[in-house]
Amino acid sequence: MHLARFFEGFETFVPQFIQDLMDGAEKTIHIVSNDPELTNDDRHKILASIMKSSSYFVASEVPVWIELENQYTGHIDLLLFDPATKTIYVTDYKPNLVYNNLGKLAFTNAIPQLAAYGLTIQEQADINLQCIIFNDEAAWIFDPALVLGPIDEFMMDQFSGWIPPWVDFFYYLSFSEFL
Repeated sequence: MHLARFFEGFETFVPQFIQDLMDGAEKTIHIVSNDPELTNDDRHKILASIMKSSSYFVASEVPVWIELENQYTGHIDLLLFDPATKTIYVTDYKPNLVYNNLGKLAFTNAIPQLAAYGLTIQEQADINLQCIIFNDEAAWIFDPALVLGPIDEFMMDQFSGWIPPWVDFFYYLSFSEFL
């Protein structure tokens, strides 16, 4: 499935690295569908192997340790670099999530984790950085410093007692008008 299908008429504006991610995810799904024994971890390894041929590929399975009030650990699925925009992309492959709903298995649920990884790298390296959540059906690109504020505002309107799960990361955020 090509990303252009979702952006009919805008095919020339789809960045090649996004197309590479979507094509890699589609190839991964095809490989996994032929071997039901493969795990989610296997999917990520297969995708990383496929993405290594992309000229945008920098690294995969990059460990992240964040020491704030608590210690947070995890890993970045893929790091990509676009030399045209001099932007690092912190990506998270979510093969089991859905891009177009707000339920339990929605892309939106992965935003805080990925934003935290992006904010940490952005703070330490002072670089142009964006985050991408993707699978074989869609890719969401966002600025980690700008996305959590509007989510907080929306949630506070919905639930008066809302406490953001990313409160420890406020130090890194550039949307102080929301704090």
